[in-house]
Amino acid sequence: MDVYQLKRASAAHAAAILSIPLWQHAAKSACIVVASLAVAVTVSRFLIVNSGKLEAGEELTWMASVDDQEKQSSKSWLRHAVESALIALDRPAGFLVPVGAAVVSIKAVSSFLDALLVHQTENAFLGKWATKLAYRTLTTLAAAEFVVYEVSQVAIIAFGVWTALRFKDRMVKVIMDVSALKDQKKGIVLQSTDNTMERVVLPFSGLASWVLILGGCLATLQVLGINIQPLLTVGGVSGIVVGLSAQSVMSNMISGINLFISRPFVVGDRIEISSVGGSKFVVGTVERVDPMRTIIRTDSCMPITIPNKVLSEQIISNESRIARTKVIVNFNKPRQMQFTFLVRYEDFSKVEAICTDMKDHLLNTEGIHRQLPMWVGFTGVEGNACNVYTILHTTPAMSRDFGGFRQGLFFKLEQIIASHGAKLAYPTHVNILPQMGKTIGDGNSKSNGSNGASAMPSLQAR
Repeated sequence: MDVYQLKRASAAHAAAILSIPLWQHAAKSACIVVASLAVAVTVSRFLIVNSGKLEAGEELTWMASVDDQEKQSSKSWLRHAVESALIALDRPAGFLVPVGAAVVSIKAVSSFLDALLVHQTENAFLGKWATKLAYRTLTTLAAAEFVVYEVSQVAIIAFGVWTALRFKDRMVKVIMDVSALKDQKKGIVLQSTDNTMERVVLPFSGLASWVLILGGCLATLQVLGINIQPLLTVGGVSGIVVGLSAQSVMSNMISGINLFISRPFVVGDRIEISSVGGSKFVVGTVERVDPMRTIIRTDSCMPITIPNKVLSEQIISNESRIARTKVIVNFNKPRQMQFTFLVRYEDFSKVEAICTDMKDHLLNTEGIHRQLPMWVGFTGVEGNACNVYTILHTTPAMSRDFGGFRQGLFFKLEQIIASHGAKLAYPTHVNILPQMGKTIGDGNSKSNGSNGASAMPSLQAR
């Protein structure tokens, strides 16, 4: 637009302002300011009162009365959504409505000052100091107009993200409480680790929170005029600096996303975290999984916060999933057991009878599979003992108590060996220690035949 067009537009703007009396401009601006403040107060008061009533009357807890539980669980999901929206709007609206009222009021005042200066130019009814004050005020408001616009845009984004997060959390609570009340009505009592609804809804709720926050941050950067593409590359020096400074944050966020996708645990699971070396790190129940960290509540009710990057490098044992596995059938299959008893050399003549009695015992023992290979026998001499080798298979039922069955079998077979007067072998070493006599006369260390101090070896068994 050239200078002529600017002058023409300015002249048209001044003509439009002069066509309306100044008192009407003042009344219009005053009405806008009063109306914006009244709307802000009314909306804030309405949300505070109604959200307070809803929060006070919707207690879906085990301590609520039966009538209250029936009333809440019988509500339609549309009504739950409307009530959740009102509760979600409470605090965000308390932040946005005053900001919006302030922005509208500033624009109304700026418009009035503009009209005042135009009329002053035409009629010159103000003094110098009043004209100067109005001009400086209008200049300041005009300079701040861009900042006010950006602040209002950021406030709208914050309002939307905040409201969406509160609405999501509220609906998740409603879903969990209604599900718990229905289970209670059916007489079902669930442990925290068996609540399927909780295990499914809470992870998706956490993912939705991450998406909303990330989207709000990107939208804010876009409103502020910041190009986010260089932040996603490492092509320049700025990208490298940003990448290095955000390395720890991004590592924790990526590890958090990986934990959500792989799902080695969810909220409510009891886990044991160990280092690669095998030492226990933390034992407790997962309380919350955040984008940056995971909170675990120990048996002493102590909350432990672990960065997701550290957690992804540890060994995680999930006690809550012992009974929930697709390979549980493997614990109902026959399991092989093989071992070797070491019998002393001096009991070699008793080995044959020992093998016979051990085989008879295995044939008469419940829990040993008769249709799978079973053998007991002497396999030779090795090291310092006679080897009695045994192989057998447990029945599917006994496989579920494999450790206890194996222990009892070991004790019984050792009793059979002892009943024949035999013993288990153990390593034996012979140490020969020289006994040096005292040297008489010259004080040297050589033995002297005349003093009877000759070196005599002694045997010591160990």
